[in-house]
Amino acid sequence: MDNVTDGLIIYPKRIAARIHEELPFMNILQDTMDGTLTCLHQPEASDVVKRKGGQNDLVDRIKATEYFKPVWDEIDDILDPSLYIGRSVEIVDRFCGKGGVLEKKLQPYQSHIQKAATTQLNV
Repeated sequence: MDNVTDGLIIYPKRIAARIHEELPFMNILQDTMDGTLTCLHQPEASDVVKRKGGQNDLVDRIKATEYFKPVWDEIDDILDPSLYIGRSVEIVDRFCGKGGVLEKKLQPYQSHIQKAATTQLNV
């Protein structure tokens, strides 16, 4: 499977951009603003993204609407992705890290893993 994953590049800034595009559509803002958001802007912004292929402008719409002025200064903080990951970092470290569950489960197979060779996938 080396030819499938060889050269795989992860672009953290692209991942962050995609998260910031989708985060406003989650119920985060709706919960913060007592559901009013859904009635006012979410359907319109969703249409721009899904049907017209445009950029997600939901946050811009909110910041341009006087009704939401009391929370304008809070919106960027509300949309910090790190607030919504829970304990996932700790859970992954505990499972995949040194001495974690995965290492213990793979221990009986170490001799096979050590002898394993690179496999090419041809379709």
